[in-house]
Amino acid sequence: MTKINPKQQKIIGIFLERGVISSSDAHDAILKMGEDFSLVTIKRTLSEMVSEKLLEIEGNTYTLLDTEKLILENKEAPGHDKKEAQMILNHKDAFNFIHENKSHFKILTRKNLEELHALLVKDLSVGLGLRSKPVGVTGSIYKPLDNIHQISEAVSKFSAAVDRTQTPFARA
Repeated sequence: MTKINPKQQKIIGIFLERGVISSSDAHDAILKMGEDFSLVTIKRTLSEMVSEKLLEIEGNTYTLLDTEKLILENKEAPGHDKKEAQMILNHKDAFNFIHENKSHFKILTRKNLEELHALLVKDLSVGLGLRSKPVGVTGSIYKPLDNIHQISEAVSKFSAAVDRTQTPFARA
């Protein structure tokens, strides 16, 4: 698990607590708090976090600069699989969806998790809903849950645990 440094915490806090989605608005809010982060720092921090997490989770090979250019300018990096760009853009869409529907996510449910999952896997040839067939993870000894009943129970426990969490960083 990657640690979030204090600067990242402040930037994320602005987005979570104030519901600010524009990096320019976040920059203004941070300046009013007496912090001296540049607009470039805010944009870079957000790009770093998306890029870092996708690399950890999905093996996405986009660099920080490639990710930033894709998110801000919608320009794909040459020499990369189109699915990598789609993954990053899907995460951007998911962030925007959550922001536009904040009240919908005050309580985490299976339904809103599945809505998010649909956004995250859009155009990636991944099925929707809880899987009903066993899967494996190539190159890993990890064995995912292999039936829909176990998966459903795990999703319920996960959403209940998130709902009990008070800290916005932990909930995110």
